[in-house]
Amino acid sequence: MDMVNNTMIITRNSMEEIYRQVKEAYPNECCGILLGRTKDVDEIKAVENINKDRLRDRYEMSPRGIYEIDKYARAKGFGIIGFYHSHPDHPAYPSAFDKEMAVDGYIYLIVSISLEGTLKARAWLFEKKCDHFLELKITVVKKNGH
Repeated sequence: MDMVNNTMIITRNSMEEIYRQVKEAYPNECCGILLGRTKDVDEIKAVENINKDRLRDRYEMSPRGIYEIDKYARAKGFGIIGFYHSHPDHPAYPSAFDKEMAVDGYIYLIVSISLEGTLKARAWLFEKKCDHFLELKITVVKKNGH
């Protein structure tokens, strides 16, 4: 992530894949992990939402899924730099629950989707010292390495 410009960089393919997952999961939330060597997103991986009681407005990532993706990422020289999830019929703004569950220094990419299929993505960096989310500009690039 470009700290000067507060920008998250993600490939077009990764963004399109997230949008596909969001549309497929609607009206429920989907979730996944952002992987990278820096704060730029090199790859994304979907994770099963195991919150079966409130699928429409909550997500909980499978611990096994997180473990497997972390193992995969390490083997490729990546790290987990953040998470993504959808907000069906709600704005792409962190909820109180999102804030309660947020971890310092991680990116949270939230994609809102409406009944009509309208998508809006916004990225946030959680800063524990300030106890708030800093909005990041999303720059979509053709491929890794820009």
